[in-house]
Amino acid sequence: MSSQPRSRPAALGVEIAARLREALARRQVTQAELGSRVSISTSQISLYLRGKRSMSLDEFNNICMALGLSADEIFSQAFLLTSDQRETAGMAPGSTQPHRMIGEGS
Repeated sequence: MSSQPRSRPAALGVEIAARLREALARRQVTQAELGSRVSISTSQISLYLRGKRSMSLDEFNNICMALGLSADEIFSQAFLLTSDQRETAGMAPGSTQPHRMIGEGS
């Protein structure tokens, strides 16, 4: 495991965190219960679910399994939401910057 601190998640990671928070609430599972199920501290779970810290793919998969969720489905939902948000904001697919039309601004 790397000793470097994890960065804040990008838009996709934040959406994944939101989907996981919703699932936690629907299932009436506390962060402490989830942390116990996946052997991650409650404070770390809190950081993940608030989108303040990136989680590893293994942690994401373990959290999904502990909540009875499909990791593929959560990822797909989050990806579609962030893609729609980019499109609405006038951003090219896969880009983090809005694109300009020819002749628009300098």
